[in-house]
Amino acid sequence: MYTVDRIEEDIVILEDRKTLKIIEIEINKLPKDIQEGSILDFIDNEFVLNTKKTKETKKRINDLFESLKK
Repeated sequence: MYTVDRIEEDIVILEDRKTLKIIEIEINKLPKDIQEGSILDFIDNEFVLNTKKTKETKKRINDLFESLKK
């Protein structure tokens, strides 16, 4: 499982969520609807957007941020 760390023109920087290893990949090899923070799975030699995990992670981060504002 990978997190989209950032997008730099036509290169996407991904972080492996287990090893924390950083990889660079061309944006045209990834799903079109990715954005920073998207969670990707690597299935059958291709990256697939994991919308459920992306939503869960964004909610957890937003909830944490809101708790810090109190």
